[in-house]
Amino acid sequence: MAKEAMTSKYWLNLGDDGILRVKIKEDCSVDIDDIQLFYEAYERLTEGKIVPWLLVASTEYSISRDAQEFGASQSHRRLGMAIVTESTWNKLLINTYSRIIRPKSPLLVFTDEAEAIAWLKLFLK
Repeated sequence: MAKEAMTSKYWLNLGDDGILRVKIKEDCSVDIDDIQLFYEAYERLTEGKIVPWLLVASTEYSISRDAQEFGASQSHRRLGMAIVTESTWNKLLINTYSRIIRPKSPLLVFTDEAEAIAWLKLFLK
């Protein structure tokens, strides 16, 4: 049975397929406190298991530098991350960010959610 949680900035859903789906609320600014609350919700949902993540980046939002750094330091807590966005600008930013920060788990950007899910399922085998 799927489980879900919400914080003031995030919606999280751990699907029956073992993939964590994440959506960031529209037009918000994420700071270090927000991302720490996200990881607390993640731990509760997954009961400490490491799972693949699907982030649907369909809204405009910003993440503070310290929140970005904290998130990067926690990348070992996911099997892989697929980010779905149709924005060319978002793709460019995400690809640049991943080259600079070098997350400890694989990260790919997709325009098609079904393709992203298929890629994430490879981590569950």
